[in-house]
Amino acid sequence: ERILSIGVQIDMQVRRVLVIGGTGQQGFGVIDGLRSVSDRLDDVEIWTISRNSNSEKAKKLREEFGVKLLEGDFEEEDVMKKALDGIDSVFLNLDYWALGEEKEVSIGKKIVGLCKELGVKSIVYSSLEPIKRITNTPCPWFDTKTKIENEIIEKNFEYYSFVKMSTYCENFFSGHTRITKDSDGCWKFSYPLGGAGLTLVPVHNIGRVIATVMLNPEKYHKRSIGLAGDHLTGEEMVQVFTSVTGQPAKFLDIPLEDVQSKNPLGANMWRYRGITRRI
Repeated sequence: ERILSIGVQIDMQVRRVLVIGGTGQQGFGVIDGLRSVSDRLDDVEIWTISRNSNSEKAKKLREEFGVKLLEGDFEEEDVMKKALDGIDSVFLNLDYWALGEEKEVSIGKKIVGLCKELGVKSIVYSSLEPIKRITNTPCPWFDTKTKIENEIIEKNFEYYSFVKMSTYCENFFSGHTRITKDSDGCWKFSYPLGGAGLTLVPVHNIGRVIATVMLNPEKYHKRSIGLAGDHLTGEEMVQVFTSVTGQPAKFLDIPLEDVQSKNPLGANMWRYRGITRRI
């Protein structure tokens, strides 16, 4: 092992890594984290897959980040076999909202199987908490991750790790924590927090942590690592937002029952978060 000046410890058995989902928010951050290491260590080679090698993100990865890019679709077995050839460590992240429940699980299991078949030593999977197992209530975009986790464990890889994100700060712009603007120009943060807080992480900052996990498979073997940057109450979010932007904002603590009536599955997610905040 060597310790670089940036403080990342490197297992020298890892030579080639593949980031599945490299043009997405999370994968792009992981590649950026890996790049901060590979800039100083010539024999770490970073690969990813893109359906369109001429997209802006793909061009940036190839031309500015020095990533080896394979054009194709990760849903296609031939593409995945080519991408996995000679790879030591894989980062896998799949988008439930793009794929849907059944497709995410089937593709995830297929990729995991190919990783095992083609001799990948280590897999780092971006997962979420097992809400259904803990609360006995369904939340599909969490439950799919648990199914793929179980597949990874059953395949008995030499090394595997799970990383679990809290709420993206970027979701303030789009997503389940998106802020809205009233007709009077006041921004609204509206969530069923029940007087508690929300754990947040900026997705562009997680890459270095995941890179460390990928490049140190033995150290993080069988670890499930939660990633968070801050934990803020609704009022604290408003204070930070107003101090940075100078724009008016307010927090509305929505009753969970209101969410339940409109979005039962979403309510299950918020209910789980309420349980964990009290532990």
